[in-house]
Amino acid sequence: MSDENSESSSSVLNTNASSNTALKPNNERQSDLEGIPYQIFSGVNLALGSSRLDPFDQLPMKLSVVHHKLLHHWFSAHAAMTFGPSPDGAFSPMRDVWLPLDLSNPASFNALMALSAAHLSRMQGFSQSEVALEFKSEAVRIVQLWMQDPERAVSDDVLAAILRLLTFERYWGTEAEWIIHHKGLMNLLGARGGIAALSSNWRLELTTFLVSLMARPTWFDCSNQIQELLTHTSELPLHPILRKGSDLRKLRSLWLLSFIQDMGTFRTNLLRTTAVHYSAFHEAILLLKAQRQDHELDTGRPELCSDLELTRLACLLFICVLLQKSPFESPHDAGNCHEEAWTFQNLDLLNFFLETNMPSWHGSLENLHSILFFHFTTSEGTGLDPDYVRNMTTIISSLTGGARYTVERCLLEILCRASGGEQNLFEEKFTPDILLSTISGQ
Repeated sequence: MSDENSESSSSVLNTNASSNTALKPNNERQSDLEGIPYQIFSGVNLALGSSRLDPFDQLPMKLSVVHHKLLHHWFSAHAAMTFGPSPDGAFSPMRDVWLPLDLSNPASFNALMALSAAHLSRMQGFSQSEVALEFKSEAVRIVQLWMQDPERAVSDDVLAAILRLLTFERYWGTEAEWIIHHKGLMNLLGARGGIAALSSNWRLELTTFLVSLMARPTWFDCSNQIQELLTHTSELPLHPILRKGSDLRKLRSLWLLSFIQDMGTFRTNLLRTTAVHYSAFHEAILLLKAQRQDHELDTGRPELCSDLELTRLACLLFICVLLQKSPFESPHDAGNCHEEAWTFQNLDLLNFFLETNMPSWHGSLENLHSILFFHFTTSEGTGLDPDYVRNMTTIISSLTGGARYTVERCLLEILCRASGGEQNLFEEKFTPDILLSTISGQ
């Protein structure tokens, strides 16, 4: 390496280093440079330490450039949950659960590749990905092959693969396909003897239990059994799955990851269908935003959720559940038009209600909460279950202060833009994708 190249490399690689580092002799600086590859490999080892790295024993394959690209994209999209520090063995839903399952068999791996390809395609501005569909088809083909073997048909590998196919259908497929895979999962679970039969594989047990609570493929839908995530600690010893407090915390962490992904779908579909300025709705969002700013501590959000924060979260989640739109129908399906009309109808309904009752809530967070939960739901017949929203709020309130902060900021930015607020897309600091790459999952 020439002196010129050495100096150039040193200036780039030591951006955050002290001035003393730049004055080190070349041989010492070379030692520092060797530490960078070591750190990279250490990060990968940390991410994959719980995984079985030979998922292709039965269907051998060589990883291609496309595989590597999609793996790197997936790791980057979930960077904090994959490579972040793990103080005191802190739980990470991606590193400790999903990656080991995704790398446990070729069908799950292909489903993971489909997820990554679809996500990458969306970030590049495309609505569909042929590569994602090819990987999904390969995952389905492998599962169908295994289903022909009575012993393999009820294996952990098939369950893990179906779980990932369900994830794909939630965000990139159709509700009809999700229902098919969900029924298949529940039938397979019955053939295994119920969820308790998975106790030897805690990762599969927790993820399968979480998915079994879903009646529809979004946590913004009131038909899901979200109350199961509120099991009291005194009841845990008798619970068939959540036998101790750490299991409940892991389940809520897995739910948070799933919920953030739902926020991404909610954002995409809501912003696609809202081009009108809803003045009263916008005023309500500005009230929630101002309340957050007025009561936010410079030192960060405390671990214990305050009553004011709980009220803000409840209002935000109430509005999101009301406005949620099914993202699962094909754009060519007539049912999608019905869903879009339903969303506009609810936006119009909410805005009209807030405008009509503005003197009773304007400037008061408590009054806004009261008219939403006790007046709007009873007078408008929207079918929204306020208890479901309360349960979801309680679950989020149990998360760390940092997780609650980012979720609230993200929901505020989504609803501010949806209400017609003048917010530049490039000024957004809290999108679901940003959350996924920066949040640890706690």
